[in-house]
Amino acid sequence: MQTSATWQTNPEHFGIEIKFPDKPADEVLNELRLAGFRWHRAKKLWYIVDTPQARILADKIARFEGIKKTTYKNAKEGPKCRGRDQKWEEPPNHELKPGDILYTSWGYEQTNVEWFKVYEIRGKQYFYIKQIGSKAVEGSQGFMSESRMPEPERVHEGEPPKAYCSPKGDMHICESSHQRDLYLWDGTSKYCSWYA
Repeated sequence: MQTSATWQTNPEHFGIEIKFPDKPADEVLNELRLAGFRWHRAKKLWYIVDTPQARILADKIARFEGIKKTTYKNAKEGPKCRGRDQKWEEPPNHELKPGDILYTSWGYEQTNVEWFKVYEIRGKQYFYIKQIGSKAVEGSQGFMSESRMPEPERVHEGEPPKAYCSPKGDMHICESSHQRDLYLWDGTSKYCSWYA
């Protein structure tokens, strides 16, 4: 099976872009998401910051090499939200609880990372979060970029936003203007970049 994808660099935005003529197979979408690629809705393409590793992956995806369905059997499984009085016949793989750290990673010209702490679980799918601060990882600074870690003790003031968790474990912040996906923090630093 071939994806017939094409990829190119975008020097203006220091990025790599992958385009597909049709919607790619699920295992290809999983590969893109797991590698950190983001979907650009207006341009109808996938993009990521240009690195040697990203170029190798883009080339493999375009030629559909080294992508196996079995590798991503659990790729869509994520945190499940449990209500206060809800019973599970079997425990979920992950369960959100107050204090868990989540983050967003988004942007095209730059990579924005925001950090949140689970504040309160509301029912089976909804929960409240509070934004928290972050700090740069020493020695990670590059050209208008760095890696950051959360600072859970630095909680931002304001009304905690509501977030949603689908039955598959996909999470996002409930906003009327746009959707920001949420991810359960895995304990590692996250790359971010900016422009002057």
